[in-house]
Amino acid sequence: MPLTWENAEGEVEEIPNPVQVFSAFCVCYPDDGTPSFPERVARENAGPPVCNQIRDVDIDAAKRLGARNNVPGGLPAVLEGHRNAIGNRVSPTWRLFQAGDAEWENEFRPPVRSLLQYFLGIHGLGIASATKLLWLKRPHLIPICDSFVLENLVGGGQGVERALECISRIREIGRDGDNPAALDEVKDRLDDHPNGEEEEEDAYYDLQRLRILEALIWFHCKKKERRRYYGLLGGV
Repeated sequence: MPLTWENAEGEVEEIPNPVQVFSAFCVCYPDDGTPSFPERVARENAGPPVCNQIRDVDIDAAKRLGARNNVPGGLPAVLEGHRNAIGNRVSPTWRLFQAGDAEWENEFRPPVRSLLQYFLGIHGLGIASATKLLWLKRPHLIPICDSFVLENLVGGGQGVERALECISRIREIGRDGDNPAALDEVKDRLDDHPNGEEEEEDAYYDLQRLRILEALIWFHCKKKERRRYYGLLGGV
């Protein structure tokens, strides 16, 4: 079942075979079994108190996702004094794709804006790095708004409102038409066929649909922009 969405230019984009493409993503980024593998860290950040604290393993996972800055000392220095800033600003039980339009606008969006405003106000954090950290702590609510995804969905940019716009677009895409069923197919395949490991040991087991969608869009954009992926993906 294909995954479709409208990009920032108003053009319809399509991934005809999301299961196969996400399988290629897993080949490109295989679970190495380490504690800091991002998908494993996000899954383990399920509830308090760890979901409200930025730990060393979260910073390591964010760096593995490509979170970067030019501040001396890197992310640990940037986040000094901010490790407990997430707190109870947004509930760890909130699910982006489950929020109806009114619920998103009135209940979810204002606290998410406040959270983004705080983290984007930290010197050295842009949208990509901030959302990589926040996805690790709220993996069902805050998607990673990497530069490729941001450019594709909202035309790029920086700032709180642009980040919120990207999150809103991902929410819309995840709820639109047959897309929920397409994401379910990917999730079912991941859960039915762990990567040769016990289910609880496989980082991609029980992966959030939000991460699946964002990673598919990101990988789709990387494939288009960087021809070196064609050799690995073959006919995908």
